Amino acid sequence: MKEELKKLFDSCAYLYDYHMESKGLYQAEKKIVEKIIPLLNNQRILDVGTGTGELAIYIAKNTNPNTKIVGIDISPKMVELADKKKEKNLI
Repeated sequence: MKEELKKLFDSCAYLYDYHMESKGLYQAEKKIVEKIIPLLNNQRILDVGTGTGELAIYIAKNTNPNTKIVGIDISPKMVELADKKKEKNLI
């Protein structure tokens, strides 16, 4: 089952951001998280199922430097895209 899930998410990794943005799902997630951003400062956060890291990067950019966030995902391709996105955001 784990290998099947990994293959499934690897196969859709490159379309994941497009899908999430076109459906407005990233914006919806960010609106929810906006309300708790002050509570996240100085915390250690684990983003399980981070996908391409969009939400983890958003949290990192909107909290103070003492906030530590780690994203994990079953899909190596998703993690690869998250790493590239993180480098571009310089966080």
